[in-house]
Amino acid sequence: MKHTLKWGMLFTVVMAFTSCISVLTASDYDKKIDFSKLKSFAYYEKGIEHLELNNLDKPRMLNALETALTKKGFTKSNQPDFFSEYSGFKRC
Repeated sequence: MKHTLKWGMLFTVVMAFTSCISVLTASDYDKKIDFSKLKSFAYYEKGIEHLELNNLDKPRMLNALETALTKKGFTKSNQPDFFSEYSGFKRC
């Protein structure tokens, strides 16, 4: 009985910690825009301000977004051709 109780408690703890791990991603953009004509981007600052991420995750997300856009040939600029916005939320 004690052995079953220990395994049950361990299972409950593991499930509690892993229940919020799943990450869903989605993207949305205007499909009418020809991105081959665009060369530079910047973050939409008002959107970045409202990100509900901690100080560790926010820079990681922005770095990942910048890396992905750079790999597609875009450069970060103060006078961009388009703005990129990220929004996210936790779901448990």
